[in-house]
Amino acid sequence: MWRRIRLQLGTPTESGETYITSGETYITLWSNLSEAITAVQIAQLYRKRWRIEGLFGRLESVLSSEIRILGHPRAALLGFATVVLALLKHFIQKAHREEAPELDV
Repeated sequence: MWRRIRLQLGTPTESGETYITSGETYITLWSNLSEAITAVQIAQLYRKRWRIEGLFGRLESVLSSEIRILGHPRAALLGFATVVLALLKHFIQKAHREEAPELDV
């Protein structure tokens, strides 16, 4: 089952993916996730996705967008940095799980 979710934005996105109706700026998301996952959770996941996209954008600019294959030194650096960041996130969340279960690193 598909659901349509309207995510209200404070400001338009950088790429202009917004609609303005009655003074509200919003984007529409489509989801086929289980109904057990609320619209609020889907919106939060969407926002997390763009934080991750931003991280890759920064890494791409550092590597001069010349990733050819993983054997290439810059591509290897990107792969290594991605693994290190994922591990850091995991261990920080695990270390603080009891005192701050809502922590979103």
